[in-house]
This record gives sequence, structure tokens and C-alpha cells, in this order.
Amino acid sequence: MSHYELRLQADLDKIRGLMETLGNDVQSAVHSAVEAVVDADQDLAASIILGDHPINRATRDLDRRCHAFVARHLPSAGHLRFISSVMRILVAVERTGDYAVTVCRETLQINNRPTPEIIKDIREVGAKVEQAFAKAMLSFVKGDVDLARESVEKTGETRSESTNVFEDLAQAAEQGSLTTREAMALLVVLNRLERVGDQAKNICEETVFATTGETKHPKVYRVLFVDHTGARLAKMAECIARKGFPESGEFSSAGIEPAAEFDPQVASFLDERGHSLQGDAPTGLASSLKDLADFHVVIDLKGGLRTKLEGIPFHTVLVRWELTPGDELEPLYGQLSGYIRELMETLRGEDAS
Repeated sequence: MSHYELRLQADLDKIRGLMETLGNDVQSAVHSAVEAVVDADQDLAASIILGDHPINRATRDLDRRCHAFVARHLPSAGHLRFISSVMRILVAVERTGDYAVTVCRETLQINNRPTPEIIKDIREVGAKVEQAFAKAMLSFVKGDVDLARESVEKTGETRSESTNVFEDLAQAAEQGSLTTREAMALLVVLNRLERVGDQAKNICEETVFATTGETKHPKVYRVLFVDHTGARLAKMAECIARKGFPESGEFSSAGIEPAAEFDPQVASFLDERGHSLQGDAPTGLASSLKDLADFHVVIDLKGGLRTKLEGIPFHTVLVRWELTPGDELEPLYGQLSGYIRELMETLRGEDAS
């Protein structure tokens, strides 16, 4: 190995080692921030806030080293991908440290320990995002693509846990065991912990890019169409979306009071246009917020759906589409096709397919 190659490898190893140290420091900050909030430990919270300054300095130092590496070695291919990924990951790591600080600043607004249910919820969410962040950083430092891909799949689990916390927070506020200010502080805490999971996902995607050159796949959106019986408009919308945008979304339909079978007229109409009905009968609307939380968008084709639900999951958007009254299928088909294209182009862009 030439002197130049030795120097290049030494610089890479130094950056990789500093990244590992920085990741460990931020992970520790997240862990301690969760402990501070569940124990209402304001002294610990204050120490974490002050401890963010060395993390910021380390981040800036690594950023300077990356720019110096580019200037010194003019890297290409794998080395250039690695350095560019380090620079993007530094943003994710610094933001994660900032989230820990925000958790601690909100802790300073809480005078009493949260209820046992909320403590349990926050510990569970905190443990999951901390583990996700730790695995993400390990996957990058080790160049472990399999670990990165495995970790990306698990980061979504935090969302379902968050729904439980929202419900417990609302109940605690209604019962008076939390003041409004404390409930709002804990809501911010939950949001920042979720964002740690999002940054972990970003780091994993950068690991895959740095190691293989593979860019992340566009997001696939889960959309649910709902009408009264699930046998007519909702099923038509599902079929249109499945055929028109198979790569951009996962589409389902349901009825508030599901019929025993699909409308034969609709089935024949769709068959003539090359649509295949999936399922033997309409599906009932999900009965719990946790089930609805699996969808990014819920489309109300009947009207009044919001009043039929106990609530809307925090990360789910409920949209109502106004259709021209009438039983003629052709104009309804055209209206639904236009709405669906507009929705998918909004979510995925003009190249949605």
C-alpha cells in the first residue's frame, strides 16, 4: 500500500472512529433524557442540556474533517459516497441531540412524575427509538447493510406505540392528574422521541447508499377508501387506484356498515374496464384507532365519517371527497379517477405510477 493510500485510509478510520464516539454520546443523551422525564429529574435534565455543547463541537469538528478529506484526497466512487453520507448523517445526529435537549427542556416544565401508565408508555417508546438509533449508527460504522435494512423495517413500530401515549395523555388531563401545561410538555416529549426514530431511519438509508450506492425507494402510501357499505364507491376507488398507481400506494376499501356482497352492477362495470375485484365481500371499517393508524390517508366517500369514529390517529389524514350526486357509474368513475390522480401526484409527485 502506497503512502497516499495509507494516509487516505488513516483519515477514513479517524472519521469513522469519531462518528462512533459521537453516536454513543448522542445515544446516551437520548437515554438520559427519557430517564429525566419519567423521573421528573430536573437536575439530570439540566446536565443533559449543558452536555449538548460538546456534542455540537464534535459535530462541527467532524464536518470540518469531511471537507478537508474532500480537498486533500479528491475522492471518487465509494470513498466519495462514504464522506457525503457522513456529512448528511451528521445532520441527523445533531438533530437527535437537539431532540434530547428539547425533551429535557420540557422536563423542566414538569413538577411531578407522570402517571404510571404514561411512564410505561414513554419508557417503551424511548427504548425503541434508542435501540433504533444505536443500531443505525452501528450499521454505518461497520458498513453492515443487512443490519441497516433490518433496522429500517423496525423504525415504524414506534408509531403504533405513540397512539397509546396520546390516549393516556388525554385521559390523564381529563382526570386532572396532569395539568394542561404538563400534558403539553409530555406531548412535545413524545413528538421528539418519534423524530429520533425518523433520524435513525435516515441514517440506515445513508448506510445502504454509502455501502452499495443504492438510493432509497420512494415511499409507498397506504390509502383506505370508505363509504357506507363498502360495496360501491369505495370498491370502485380501490380498483382505480390499484390499477393506476401500483408502485405508489397500497389501497384498501371498507364500509361503515359493510354489505354482504359487492354491488353486481359495480362488479360488472369494473370488469368491463379491466379491473379485478379482490375479496369475496366488502370489509368492515377498522374498529380501533390502532388499526386506522396503519393508513397514511383515509378517504371519506360517504360524508360524516369523522362522527362515526372515536378519533383520528395522529399520523393519519382524513379527507372527504365531494362527488356529484347520482347513480350513474360512468361520471362517478371519472370523478374518482381525477381525485385519485390528484391525491397520488400530491403524495408522490407527477411521476407517481
